[in-house]
Amino acid sequence: MEIALLVALTSADSGISELATKGLRLLSHADRQPDAPVNENVSEEERSKRNFIYEQLGDPKVVVVGEFSYHLESPTVHS
Repeated sequence: MEIALLVALTSADSGISELATKGLRLLSHADRQPDAPVNENVSEEERSKRNFIYEQLGDPKVVVVGEFSYHLESPTVHS
């Protein structure tokens, strides 16, 4: 599922890309549950970095438009 969501991020359809970011965010939430199975092929450091990025990608407070992202709580533009 993770690979499919990562591929979907590059979709020309922004709706598909948005769904992929939300899916990756949910995947990071599931990965941090106390009883979640642990993938022994991924180190704790890599897992932590991956989950941090997935959390940011799917943040509902961030709107991505083209090459720019806008954080809804502040007027700062990130490119």
